[in-house]
Amino acid sequence: LLPWGFGTHAYFNVPLISFSAADQCTLFVPGTSVWELNEGLPSGRKKAPPNHADLNQTCSMSGLIVDDIYSDVVLENGKVLCRIADPAAQVAVEQRCSSDFREFVVFTPPWNSAVCIEPYTCVTDAINLHAKGIDSGLRFLQPGEEWTGWFEIEAVTLK
Repeated sequence: LLPWGFGTHAYFNVPLISFSAADQCTLFVPGTSVWELNEGLPSGRKKAPPNHADLNQTCSMSGLIVDDIYSDVVLENGKVLCRIADPAAQVAVEQRCSSDFREFVVFTPPWNSAVCIEPYTCVTDAINLHAKGIDSGLRFLQPGEEWTGWFEIEAVTLK
């Protein structure tokens, strides 16, 4: 029996094109809750996203500072869709993934010219939360069993 979780760690430059400005960009991540964190690790409880960073409502990147784990993801046509939009450049970056990705770490680094949107199949510290009986998304593979998931990143033109 193999306990496991999988995630990616993609950073995106903001603004998306040099002649634009970061504070004109928006961010959308369809998580309706965030994990409460204690020293960077999930406590096992979830709460509503902070008002200034309710990414499920499309948030302005202007002054956005976030380092949270978004959860309770809303699917669109059976998949997860995250988006960074740069209206001045008329372009967006869309990150789509299978419904197996149920948590998203979203981080704006101190230099404030990027955003990290990390899809995960489980929450950080999933193995310890699972041991406490908390649904952390930790998965288990039996010998010979396999898992397939997918994610894609695409630049799209805004209409």
